[in-house]
Amino acid sequence: MRALDDHFIKFQEGTREAFSHFFLKYHMVIYFYLRKRVDDEAVAQDLTQEAFIVLYNNRHKIAGEEHLRAFLYRTAKICFLNHRRKARAQQAMQEAKAYHLQHELLASEAADALEFERAAAASELHTALQGLSARRRNIIEMRFMHELDVRTIALRLNITEQTVRNTISQSLVFLQERLAGSIRKKNPLFT
Repeated sequence: MRALDDHFIKFQEGTREAFSHFFLKYHMVIYFYLRKRVDDEAVAQDLTQEAFIVLYNNRHKIAGEEHLRAFLYRTAKICFLNHRRKARAQQAMQEAKAYHLQHELLASEAADALEFERAAAASELHTALQGLSARRRNIIEMRFMHELDVRTIALRLNITEQTVRNTISQSLVFLQERLAGSIRKKNPLFT
């Protein structure tokens, strides 16, 4: 009994031999206790080491070997619970990152699709504009691309405002028919 007391007193003093004595005595017990709770051997080993580090750092607070054993089990349980909490938090973080990444990818794909549709529409409009005479195309460009009003267009081209209005109206009808025909070719549901 005296030898155990000497080991414990030396343990409280922090001697390496006394700590080794208790480490060897309880290491496998604590390891198997933790191994039952975690799937990974390395994690169980790390948690066991962590429990013994906490034990060593708090050795002066422990009253006897029975207290040491209870302290070690409680510490191992706390280490396990902290590990599980941290693992769940990391998993939740990874799931959140995956969720955001997926939505960013979907948004990017939607933006790419929209950009493609705009480019296709611009190409179709360009092709349809080529079907207009140079004069009509010039008036449409002045009105809708340069955003000039009818009066300014008439003054620049030295024609009446009514001629500008009629040309715009007739050109828009032509473009609508051309673009509608293009849509019908691509999608027969619009016929």
